[in-house]
Amino acid sequence: MSKPNKLLDPNQSYSIGVWDMPVYLVDDCGEPVRNEDGTIAIFSIPNYDYSYLCDGVDIDELELREKGDDFDDDA
Repeated sequence: MSKPNKLLDPNQSYSIGVWDMPVYLVDDCGEPVRNEDGTIAIFSIPNYDYSYLCDGVDIDELELREKGDDFDDDA
């Protein structure tokens, strides 16, 4: 994975936001809830503020996601 620095304008300042936060459910045995086809059921929490998750994260810690690395083509 590469660092995002090649995308950043050195004359700008940036903050970190959360783009997407899928969640899943786990039963009492630690198994994920599955769809009828056997895939793990993924859920969203509409209108939830995830911004606090990035508190204390420095831009230098970020790694740019690449296709094939859990990349979501719908984004």
